[in-house]
Amino acid sequence: MKRFLLLLLLMPLTAPAMAAPTAWHSLADSSSIDWTASWQGTPVKGQFERFTVTGHLDASHPADGTLKLVVETASISASSSDVTRALHGAQWFGVAEFPKALFTGTLEGEPRAMALQGSLRIKDQEKKLSLPITLTRQHDDLRLQGDFTLNRTDFGIGTGQWKSGSMIATEVHVHFSILLVPGEPG
Repeated sequence: MKRFLLLLLLMPLTAPAMAAPTAWHSLADSSSIDWTASWQGTPVKGQFERFTVTGHLDASHPADGTLKLVVETASISASSSDVTRALHGAQWFGVAEFPKALFTGTLEGEPRAMALQGSLRIKDQEKKLSLPITLTRQHDDLRLQGDFTLNRTDFGIGTGQWKSGSMIATEVHVHFSILLVPGEPG
Protein backbone atom coordinates (compact mmCIF):
# COMPACT_ATOMS: atom_id res chain seq x y z
CA MET A 1 0.00 0.00 0.00
CA LYS A 2 2.86 2.39 0.83
CA ARG A 3 4.38 1.76 -2.63
CA PHE A 4 1.08 2.58 -4.30
CA LEU A 5 0.79 5.86 -2.38
CA LEU A 6 4.41 6.73 -3.17
CA LEU A 7 3.79 6.02 -6.86
CA LEU A 8 0.70 8.26 -6.86
CA LEU A 9 2.69 11.07 -5.27
CA LEU A 10 5.54 10.81 -7.79
CA MET A 11 3.34 10.56 -10.93
CA PRO A 12 2.87 14.32 -11.38
CA LEU A 13 6.65 14.74 -11.34
CA THR A 14 7.12 12.29 -14.23
CA ALA A 15 4.15 13.30 -16.41
CA PRO A 16 5.12 15.06 -19.66
CA ALA A 17 4.73 18.80 -19.39
CA MET A 18 3.07 20.87 -22.09
CA ALA A 19 5.55 23.18 -23.76
CA ALA A 20 5.20 26.80 -22.75
CA PRO A 21 4.65 29.35 -25.51
CA THR A 22 7.93 30.58 -26.96
CA ALA A 23 8.71 34.07 -28.23
CA TRP A 24 9.05 34.33 -32.04
CA HIS A 25 9.96 37.13 -34.44
CA SER A 26 10.15 37.62 -38.20
CA LEU A 27 13.28 37.71 -40.34
CA ALA A 28 12.99 40.64 -42.75
CA ASP A 29 15.18 39.15 -45.50
CA SER A 30 13.06 35.98 -45.64
CA SER A 31 9.61 37.58 -45.35
CA SER A 32 7.29 39.53 -47.64
CA ILE A 33 3.95 41.30 -47.77
CA ASP A 34 2.79 41.84 -51.37
CA TRP A 35 -0.42 43.37 -52.68
CA THR A 36 -2.22 43.64 -56.00
CA ALA A 37 -4.81 46.32 -56.78
CA SER A 38 -6.64 46.95 -60.03
CA TRP A 39 -6.61 50.26 -61.92
CA GLN A 40 -9.23 50.19 -64.69
CA GLY A 41 -8.82 46.41 -64.89
CA THR A 42 -5.01 46.50 -65.05
CA PRO A 43 -3.16 44.93 -62.10
CA VAL A 44 -0.97 47.25 -60.05
CA LYS A 45 1.47 45.39 -57.82
CA GLY A 46 3.46 46.46 -54.81
CA GLN A 47 4.73 45.54 -51.39
CA PHE A 48 5.52 46.73 -47.91
CA GLU A 49 9.27 46.63 -47.38
CA ARG A 50 9.53 47.24 -43.61
CA PHE A 51 7.47 45.34 -41.06
CA THR A 52 7.93 43.14 -38.02
CA VAL A 53 5.99 40.19 -36.68
CA THR A 54 6.37 39.12 -33.07
CA GLY A 55 4.45 36.60 -31.05
CA HIS A 56 4.25 33.82 -28.53
CA LEU A 57 3.26 30.28 -29.44
CA ASP A 58 4.10 26.62 -28.96
CA ALA A 59 5.38 25.37 -32.33
CA SER A 60 4.01 21.86 -31.68
CA HIS A 61 0.53 23.16 -30.79
CA PRO A 62 0.26 26.70 -32.22
CA ALA A 63 -3.48 27.19 -31.62
CA ASP A 64 -4.07 30.02 -29.13
CA GLY A 65 -0.68 31.52 -29.97
CA THR A 66 -0.61 35.27 -30.43
CA LEU A 67 0.94 37.37 -33.19
CA LYS A 68 1.47 41.08 -33.70
CA LEU A 69 2.32 42.68 -37.04
CA VAL A 70 3.59 46.27 -37.24
CA VAL A 71 3.94 47.72 -40.76
CA GLU A 72 5.75 50.97 -41.52
CA THR A 73 3.31 52.55 -43.98
CA ALA A 74 6.04 54.70 -45.56
CA SER A 75 7.64 51.47 -46.79
CA ILE A 76 4.82 50.87 -49.28
CA SER A 77 6.03 50.74 -52.86
CA ALA A 78 4.43 50.04 -56.20
CA SER A 79 5.62 49.16 -59.68
CA SER A 80 5.58 52.88 -60.53
CA SER A 81 7.31 55.69 -58.62
CA ASP A 82 4.29 57.98 -59.34
CA VAL A 83 1.94 55.44 -57.76
CA THR A 84 4.30 55.03 -54.78
CA ARG A 85 4.30 58.82 -54.19
CA ALA A 86 0.50 58.93 -54.42
CA LEU A 87 0.14 56.05 -51.93
CA HIS A 88 2.14 58.04 -49.36
CA GLY A 89 -0.32 60.97 -49.61
CA ALA A 90 -3.24 61.83 -47.34
CA GLN A 91 -5.88 60.36 -49.69
CA TRP A 92 -4.23 56.94 -49.51
CA PHE A 93 -2.05 55.89 -46.56
CA GLY A 94 -1.31 59.34 -45.13
CA VAL A 95 2.09 58.14 -43.96
CA ALA A 96 3.02 61.44 -42.29
CA GLU A 97 0.03 61.25 -39.96
CA PHE A 98 -0.31 57.44 -39.78
CA PRO A 99 3.22 55.98 -39.90
CA LYS A 100 2.22 52.50 -38.75
CA ALA A 101 -0.47 49.90 -39.43
CA LEU A 102 -1.08 47.25 -36.77
CA PHE A 103 -2.56 43.74 -36.73
CA THR A 104 -2.92 41.72 -33.52
CA GLY A 105 -4.44 38.29 -33.44
CA THR A 106 -4.72 34.77 -32.12
CA LEU A 107 -4.07 31.55 -34.04
CA GLU A 108 -6.93 29.04 -34.27
CA GLY A 109 -7.20 25.60 -35.84
CA GLU A 110 -4.53 23.17 -37.08
CA PRO A 111 -1.20 24.23 -38.67
CA ARG A 112 -2.15 23.42 -42.30
CA ALA A 113 -5.61 24.95 -42.00
CA MET A 114 -5.43 27.75 -39.48
CA ALA A 115 -7.02 31.13 -39.12
CA LEU A 116 -5.53 34.24 -37.62
CA GLN A 117 -8.38 36.00 -35.80
CA GLY A 118 -7.77 39.59 -34.83
CA SER A 119 -7.95 43.30 -35.54
CA LEU A 120 -6.30 45.36 -38.26
CA ARG A 121 -5.79 49.09 -37.69
CA ILE A 122 -4.92 51.40 -40.59
CA LYS A 123 -5.38 55.20 -40.52
CA ASP A 124 -7.29 55.06 -37.21
CA GLN A 125 -9.80 52.65 -38.73
CA GLU A 126 -9.97 49.25 -37.03
CA LYS A 127 -11.72 46.15 -38.33
CA LYS A 128 -11.96 42.56 -37.13
CA LEU A 129 -10.51 40.07 -39.62
CA SER A 130 -10.26 36.32 -39.94
CA LEU A 131 -7.28 35.47 -42.15
CA PRO A 132 -6.84 31.93 -43.49
CA ILE A 133 -3.20 30.92 -43.05
CA THR A 134 -0.86 27.97 -43.17
CA LEU A 135 1.91 27.46 -40.66
CA THR A 136 4.65 25.04 -41.68
CA ARG A 137 7.77 23.94 -39.87
CA GLN A 138 11.12 24.72 -41.56
CA HIS A 139 13.78 23.07 -39.38
CA ASP A 140 13.65 25.13 -36.15
CA ASP A 141 11.67 27.96 -37.76
CA LEU A 142 8.07 28.48 -38.84
CA ARG A 143 6.72 29.76 -42.19
CA LEU A 144 3.45 31.71 -41.89
CA GLN A 145 1.65 32.23 -45.22
CA GLY A 146 -1.70 33.54 -46.31
CA ASP A 147 -3.77 35.29 -48.94
CA PHE A 148 -6.80 37.48 -48.39
CA THR A 149 -8.78 40.27 -50.00
CA LEU A 150 -9.13 43.59 -48.24
CA ASN A 151 -11.68 46.33 -48.95
CA ARG A 152 -9.46 49.42 -48.91
CA THR A 153 -12.40 51.78 -48.21
CA ASP A 154 -12.97 50.05 -44.84
CA PHE A 155 -9.74 51.73 -43.75
CA GLY A 156 -10.07 55.10 -45.48
CA ILE A 157 -7.52 54.15 -48.13
CA GLY A 158 -8.37 55.99 -51.33
CA THR A 159 -10.62 58.91 -50.39
CA GLY A 160 -12.17 61.69 -52.45
CA GLN A 161 -12.33 60.85 -56.15
CA TRP A 162 -10.74 57.42 -55.48
CA LYS A 163 -13.34 56.16 -53.00
CA SER A 164 -15.97 54.91 -55.46
CA GLY A 165 -13.90 52.16 -57.01
CA SER A 166 -14.78 53.20 -60.57
CA MET A 167 -11.14 53.80 -61.51
CA ILE A 168 -9.30 51.83 -58.83
CA ALA A 169 -11.08 48.73 -57.51
CA THR A 170 -11.93 48.77 -53.82
CA GLU A 171 -10.71 45.19 -53.35
CA VAL A 172 -6.98 44.65 -52.84
CA HIS A 173 -5.45 41.17 -52.83
CA VAL A 174 -2.78 40.69 -50.14
CA HIS A 175 -0.25 37.83 -49.97
CA PHE A 176 2.15 37.37 -47.07
CA SER A 177 4.95 34.92 -46.37
CA ILE A 178 6.68 35.41 -43.02
CA LEU A 179 9.61 33.42 -41.66
CA LEU A 180 9.38 33.26 -37.87
CA VAL A 181 12.41 32.32 -35.79
CA PRO A 182 12.44 31.57 -32.07
CA GLY A 183 13.49 34.29 -29.63
CA GLU A 184 12.98 37.96 -29.03
CA PRO A 185 13.89 40.36 -31.88
CA GLY A 186 17.07 42.22 -31.81
